[in-house]
Amino acid sequence: MFDFSSPSLPGLLGQSDREFLATTGMRRSYCNGEVIHERGQTKFPMSVVVSGKVRFERLFGDGRQVLMAIASAGQNYGDQGGPDETQYTHRATAIGDTEIDHYTGEAFAALLERPEIVCALYDVATFRYGRALDLLNDVRALPAEVRVAKLLMAMRASAGGANRLECVQEDIANLLGMSTVTLTKALKALKSGGLIETGYRQVTISDTGKMHDLIAEWS
Repeated sequence: MFDFSSPSLPGLLGQSDREFLATTGMRRSYCNGEVIHERGQTKFPMSVVVSGKVRFERLFGDGRQVLMAIASAGQNYGDQGGPDETQYTHRATAIGDTEIDHYTGEAFAALLERPEIVCALYDVATFRYGRALDLLNDVRALPAEVRVAKLLMAMRASAGGANRLECVQEDIANLLGMSTVTLTKALKALKSGGLIETGYRQVTISDTGKMHDLIAEWS
C-alpha cells in the first residue's frame, strides 16, 4: 500500500536526537486489524510508527470506509493539526503487528526543545504540504490514466522498486479521489498500452520506461 513516501522522522535525526525520540514516547503494541483510535477520540499531540503500518480511514453515515493514507515505520502523525486540534479526525487501524510511540503534551514539548527535531518535523511537514499541492494540481490538470500511473510509480518507489504491487483497486480510487468506474477505465487504458497487468488484489508494472514517458509527457 501507499504511504505517500513521506520521510522517516528518525531517519532525519542524528543518533542523540534519534535516541531521545525513541525514549521519550510511550510505546504500545497493536495486533493486525486492531483499532488504534477512532475519529473524535482525544488525540496524542504526536505519534511515530516504530514497526508495522497504520491505515487511516474516514467513516461515513452510509457505511462507507474511505482510505485516506497509510503511515509506515518511521513516519509521524497527529501533529499536523496544530495545538488547537485535540481530537482525531480519522479512524486508525494496524496493518500487521504494529508498534507505535505516542507522545503526551509534556513529551512533545520536550521534543520541541531540541532544534534538530524541530527542523526534522518542519522537513516532514513541508514535504507533505508539497505532495498535497501536487495531488490537487493533478486532479485539475491530468487525465485519469496519468494520475493512476503517477500513483503506481510512487507505490513502486515505496516498495523498494518492486514492479508487483499488492493493492485493492477501491483503495487506489479513494487515494486519488476518483470513482471506481473511472479507475477501471484508467487501468484498462494503461493495460492496453502495455504498461501494466492487473490481477486479484495486485497490479504489475510491465514497462517502467513507458510509465516514465507517459508521466513526463504531462509534466
